[in-house]
Amino acid sequence: MKGASGYVKRAAFLVCLLFLAFSPFAWADDTSSAPVFGKQHYSLSQTGGEITIEMLATDSAGIEKFRLTCDRFVEALESSTIVTSQMRHLKYRIHYVLQDKPDGARILILGDDPQAVGAIHDCVED
Repeated sequence: MKGASGYVKRAAFLVCLLFLAFSPFAWADDTSSAPVFGKQHYSLSQTGGEITIEMLATDSAGIEKFRLTCDRFVEALESSTIVTSQMRHLKYRIHYVLQDKPDGARILILGDDPQAVGAIHDCVED
């Protein structure tokens, strides 16, 4: 994703998140088609970045689907399958923390040093 605008990078993250949420392989016995994801917000910090995801689900099955999809998204980040090549190169110096919120989830992307934080900023920047 080098050279891509922040909008394109965020769109790539969203596409991956949506694929995980609505993949027929992941939810073969799920008959619900109600959306569980709302708005996503991306921000930067001195230690890295943050993705906040709004949850639209209100029933227990939708909430469970939201939480599991967020877990799978973080696993995809950790395995370096959906990050920039620079972040992939620094994967042992970048960490992902999934935090539950009453209205959704927050994914913290934390760098161990300035080079790792820079890679995060390059990926999440506007």
